[in-house]
Amino acid sequence: EGVHDMIFALTNAISDLAGKLGEWRRQQQAYAELSALDDRTLADIGLNRGDLDRMFDDRFNWDLRERAPLSF
Repeated sequence: EGVHDMIFALTNAISDLAGKLGEWRRQQQAYAELSALDDRTLADIGLNRGDLDRMFDDRFNWDLRERAPLSF
């Protein structure tokens, strides 16, 4: 049973890591897409270039996520 528990824990850890990697990749793609927009288009969706770094950092404003046309 100890081996079964270890395998279960390892499987969960790998699954969690894969989920985090997927989320990181989605955020990187969203950042790249938003970065490619010109300043006027960003303004049209309620953002400015200075908002982009903060949008993907949980330590900063959640209001930016609410204003952005992305689903997190």
